[in-house]
Amino acid sequence: LKRPSGVETQYRWDCPSCSVPVAYQTQEWEADGVEYLYVIDAALALNPSVISRLWTEKGDDVVLPECIRVEEDGAVTMPVKTALSGRRFAVTMVSDALHLSVTSDGGDAMRTEVVKAVAKLLGCSTKQIRLSVGVLTVREVAPTDIFR
Repeated sequence: LKRPSGVETQYRWDCPSCSVPVAYQTQEWEADGVEYLYVIDAALALNPSVISRLWTEKGDDVVLPECIRVEEDGAVTMPVKTALSGRRFAVTMVSDALHLSVTSDGGDAMRTEVVKAVAKLLGCSTKQIRLSVGVLTVREVAPTDIFR
C-alpha cells in the first residue's frame, strides 16, 4: 500500500469461514508481539452472512453479485432500493439491488445521506459517488473493493 511516507506492507487477517479480509498488521507474522492490529473499516458486520453467503472466488477473481456492474468507462453501477428505518444507515441486503436502510425520508436529504455513508464505507470522496434515479455510480474504486 502506497503512503505519503513510503510503502506500507500489510499482513492480512481473513475471516476463516469466508476469506474476506477483516484486519491487518504491519509487522511480519513471526514478529514477537504485534503492536497494532488494524480492523478494516466496515469489515465486521452485525450480519456477516450477507457477505459470506455472496463472496465466492473463481481462481484469483472474485465473482461479483449480478447487481454490481462495471461499465465500459470503468465506473461501477448498482441499482439501489432504500427503506426508511429511522435508526441509522445500513446495507441490509445485496441481491437484485443494493438494499439500504436510511434515516432520511426521500429527496435530497436521503441522496446526501446515501452518498456520504457509502463514501465513508468505501474510504473515498463523495465526489466519486453519484445517486440518481435508483442507481448508485462509483468511480475510481475497484468493484471487488466496493463489494467487500
